[in-house]
Amino acid sequence: MRMLAVFQHPMSPTRVIGGGERRFVEMCRCWRELGVQVDAIENPPYYAESFPFYNCLGVPMPFEAFPERRFTAHLKIWAGAVYTVSAAGRISRSSGYDLVYAHAPTVEDLLAGTMVSRELGVPLVVVHHHHYPSTEKGLNLLDVYRDCRRVASPPSSAISAVEFFLIRSLGARARAHIAVSEFTRRQLLRMGFSPETIQVSGNGVDVARIDSFSGGDEPIYDGIYIGRISPVKGSLDLLEIWRLVVDELPMARLVIVGGTKPYVEAEVREKLRKLGLDERVEIAGLVSEEVKFRLLKRSRVFVFPSLAEGWGLAPLEAMSCRLPVVCYDLPVLREVLGRAAVFVPLGDHRAFADAICSVLEDEGRRGQLGLQSRSIAEGYSWDVVAERELRFLERVAGV
Repeated sequence: MRMLAVFQHPMSPTRVIGGGERRFVEMCRCWRELGVQVDAIENPPYYAESFPFYNCLGVPMPFEAFPERRFTAHLKIWAGAVYTVSAAGRISRSSGYDLVYAHAPTVEDLLAGTMVSRELGVPLVVVHHHHYPSTEKGLNLLDVYRDCRRVASPPSSAISAVEFFLIRSLGARARAHIAVSEFTRRQLLRMGFSPETIQVSGNGVDVARIDSFSGGDEPIYDGIYIGRISPVKGSLDLLEIWRLVVDELPMARLVIVGGTKPYVEAEVREKLRKLGLDERVEIAGLVSEEVKFRLLKRSRVFVFPSLAEGWGLAPLEAMSCRLPVVCYDLPVLREVLGRAAVFVPLGDHRAFADAICSVLEDEGRRGQLGLQSRSIAEGYSWDVVAERELRFLERVAGV
């Protein structure tokens, strides 16, 4: 089987990989072992240079022209869409692809994927990680805008609401959809996609690879967060929560690992200063995979106050390191993390802080949760996910 992927990811000068990108390269790794050839239309930085499991059809983009300021993310999206569509238009009908695979339901992936699948006369399949807004309310423009306003400014929310409906319209033209969780499948049904076109595939974790990274003798951090630093990930919630933790456990230390926009980092650091947490919270920023897992193995509890998720790869990686997880009670996290996580009501900072303190102060419970975490993580395999997904893609492509 030969597929053409549209793999447009955040235009950052670093190759530190996010959850959606991790899923794509892991699928390509497994598929290559099964004899599948994947060519990917990809923007810089080219992950193929670090993960040589697919053929990169590079699309140079002048992302330096868009400084990291408020609202420029949308400019980057639309600039990326123009460049990606241009690159897709150069794909020859005689290339011999069996299908087009959009790695995420973004404007860039869907515009290019829709155009090239029509030009080549092959099916388009779209992978859905999560749709924000949550689609739990109505699907009219005002409701979507209000949902976006929970985590974004009015101008950004207005643009995001319009993009949501564009994405839904473009997604409806795809032959099939892959949902990474049952929760995401329900989102797609609410968006109007036919149940016959949706396959729940899942995600995985490479436990053996994680085990290969060394940790340390004793934990040096009481809490660790890994993920994008942004409002939707609960980053500002986390600072308020950790202030309450420090009130109970004055020596408690937290490390925050992940990237963000410069203006968001400035807001976070200013809030740290106002909360008096400069000495209790360390912002590690973007780090390598080796450093990430070393930090996980030097921590006691993984804290994950995300407000919206499609699966939850970061907490599962923490579970592979035998860490208990404290998180908000999101349906998808209950689906994926099961009994090993400690769930607290969404938005309840006091309950979140109390849960963290309870786990930190009870070594026996912490150890038991860690064993349960590892057991759940071992149940997820990229190889199993990739083979299941490939069988579905073969049916869609008729090969």
